[in-house]
Amino acid sequence: MRGSVEIYSGYGTENQELVLKEDNLVVDGAGEAICDMLTTASGSISGVSNSSSTLTDASNFTIRAFSMGKGQKSYQRHGHFFPKDSSSYTFPTVGDYHGYVNLVRKDTRVRVVSYVDENITWTVKSFDPVNDPGLAPRPVDTSLERDTRTAIDRTLDQAHKMNGDYMAGRAHAFGHNLNRIMSNTNPNLMSYTVDPLDANLGDDFWTSANLSNFNVSSLHSGPFYGTSALHLSGSNNSNHLIRQRAYLSPYGRAKRYFHENLDHTFSVYTRMPDDIDKAPATLVMNIRATTQAGTVKANNVGTFTKTGGASGIPAHFVFSTGTNGIKGDVETLEVGSTSSHVGWQRLHLRLEGLGSGGVNTVGNRLNYVDPVVYFTGSTNTSRKEMYQYGYQLEESFGPTEYQSVSGIRPTLNEGGISGDTFLGCYPDVSGTRWAILNSISGVDSTNSTDKVIISGIYPDVTNDGAAYRTFFNCSAVRAMDQNGFIKVHDASTPLGMRFDDEHGNDGSAIYTSGVKNLQTSGMKMSVGTLGSPGDFSSTGEVSYTCTISSGDLGLANLYGGVFKLGLWTIDLPNTMQGNYGHYHDGKFSPINKVKYPAQPPFNFKAGFNRIVYKLFCEKSLTLNLGRVKDNGSDSGSLLGHQDLTVVWKLKFI
Repeated sequence: MRGSVEIYSGYGTENQELVLKEDNLVVDGAGEAICDMLTTASGSISGVSNSSSTLTDASNFTIRAFSMGKGQKSYQRHGHFFPKDSSSYTFPTVGDYHGYVNLVRKDTRVRVVSYVDENITWTVKSFDPVNDPGLAPRPVDTSLERDTRTAIDRTLDQAHKMNGDYMAGRAHAFGHNLNRIMSNTNPNLMSYTVDPLDANLGDDFWTSANLSNFNVSSLHSGPFYGTSALHLSGSNNSNHLIRQRAYLSPYGRAKRYFHENLDHTFSVYTRMPDDIDKAPATLVMNIRATTQAGTVKANNVGTFTKTGGASGIPAHFVFSTGTNGIKGDVETLEVGSTSSHVGWQRLHLRLEGLGSGGVNTVGNRLNYVDPVVYFTGSTNTSRKEMYQYGYQLEESFGPTEYQSVSGIRPTLNEGGISGDTFLGCYPDVSGTRWAILNSISGVDSTNSTDKVIISGIYPDVTNDGAAYRTFFNCSAVRAMDQNGFIKVHDASTPLGMRFDDEHGNDGSAIYTSGVKNLQTSGMKMSVGTLGSPGDFSSTGEVSYTCTISSGDLGLANLYGGVFKLGLWTIDLPNTMQGNYGHYHDGKFSPINKVKYPAQPPFNFKAGFNRIVYKLFCEKSLTLNLGRVKDNGSDSGSLLGHQDLTVVWKLKFI
């Protein structure tokens, strides 16, 4: 088996230019994947829940993801730069870089500095970060680079959970560029979850209906020590409702959309009143699809019903029904806490992709994820009440640990976007602002333009409106998960991108043919010589084609560039067992246990992806694909990168 990598600019146009063509390195993981395929006998798996035809499907053993990275040192520099006090290993509260960090935390603009000894100085439109191809590739590699902890990861006041224990580092390193700018270390997409009644929010974020009492209870009244619950009650027979109007929230517009490449889970902690006669008979949760104008497009409802409360069985909620593919579960925290009810429970709904029934559509300014909770029914119709805490909406299939959001978006201490800006490395769903400075020493923390040479946003929406909708994290595409893995489509997957634009178009397909769609769909697999699928028997060639958009290239360049490329296959045992993690130094490192492990057929999901990948082959480059060397007259510059297309060919003959 041999492989080669070709990189083009202007691919499929009259200006097509071959930038690079070199052989790749096939690693040991490729042999392991092929061995798994050849030794997975259909007769030996008849006892599993999935059919043998599903588990042994060829798609389980082919290339399923693509990733990009750079050398180890670059994860400490450029957009990743985060200073620390050498004595305490914490963020300095004073000093040369205090203002710089505070500005990034304040406005989440990526800031890098152009050093004379690292960058082209012909014009201010150039940025060519220090050349850092990293360690030489080896056949035993299980990742693109061996240590990719970023600068903020290396501060001891940053931590993440690993199998229930706290580990040093803000995020787990996967050996390549992460996709973490949009607050992925705190998955909660909601705003003001600590106190929905905060006086500063008005009616922009939360609204309620038919509640005669809606207040924050005393300290320690929540499900965990130090937390305060919401006490909700109503005195009529209508639905007692609380919801966050995502379509009005600036943060909601940034991320909350439906897509076949996204899962959603909505969860809340609930407790019944001490007077069980006032307990609601049902509680309903709704991951609703809503337009920007507030028009309901689809209700994705899960109903929880009260059971028990007599014959020595404490009252508690159980999941009863769901619509449009909604699934639900209940986790009980306090079994038998009182004689009348069990105490705190966590109720959650989960929706895989667009669900079933065809009622949910891909959203871009049209279909927002709009979370709703309401309760109704009681043996005492004059009053019903309950306690609630910890509203969380996340892009995952199943709930993760609750993380609070005190304001519009999570703060740095809450694992929010201001800290994730230092992790990188690709534009978020609403575009990412950036600036190049002549120095970051002594930056004025009150002046957002201090020492700025040039600034902009990736992708450049003023340059090409269509291109704005073709980057990996675009709401109409969502082809990259939070760990930097890019989706690979098999040969049978139809191409085309659907989006709903600002004019209210309803999701019609565009780029349904030709190469233009390649930049909208992640990576596309073709069997046989590219463009000639019928000749596979004679050539034994499989091609993988992916266009990296100008915006993705531009921002990746500000984080140190692109020097490494990798193709990945699925690690079947760990994926199916829910052992979420990655390989490091030849060994599998589990991060946590997935509550609902992915089962074949495996579907890529942006946000939290349940698939575990294994490196198949890699390519190390000597030049940065994202570099910009503008001589003052070039059309390509920091404000307008050209797309680059990677064509990766594997020959099995």
